[in-house]
Amino acid sequence: MRRALRMSLLAPVAVALVASAGCSGEDEAGAVTTDQVAVLDATFMPDELLGLAVEPEATEGLADVTRSYVDAIRLHSLRDGDQLVATLQVGRFAPGVEWDDRRFQRGVLNQIGANAPDPVRLGDHIVFVTTGVKQRLAVWFTDGYFFVLGVRDEFDRPRTLLRAALEVTP
Repeated sequence: MRRALRMSLLAPVAVALVASAGCSGEDEAGAVTTDQVAVLDATFMPDELLGLAVEPEATEGLADVTRSYVDAIRLHSLRDGDQLVATLQVGRFAPGVEWDDRRFQRGVLNQIGANAPDPVRLGDHIVFVTTGVKQRLAVWFTDGYFFVLGVRDEFDRPRTLLRAALEVTP
């Protein structure tokens, strides 16, 4: 049961953000893509966020990804003891991807969540919030990276956790 719950929280986010683009080299809109997605060196990640242990998770299937806008990605679990509370995925866009273009961001965001993400300003960040299966999702773009925080619906401090996650910088 625990493994099934874990995968239900992790899989949708990981799959959505490594989605392939149009064709190798450049997609139809001219955005650069890559055929190799690596595991991100995320040594910048803290050991804990809001008292939750942050641990890297195995990121399966990266070798099978082709034509992606990201060249590296890493998924982390945030746990309270053995209980999975949230996941934080960090991806680095491939060189040449115009990650700060709002149209490009909208295309990425349209692949995430059950409904259209709503922009929310938190400090200096624009965070796009939506929902997934039994979770709240927050997505933001910064310095050539994107972050996706997936928090279980039952967690009682999602906004506080999001504010802590926004402090993580590559």
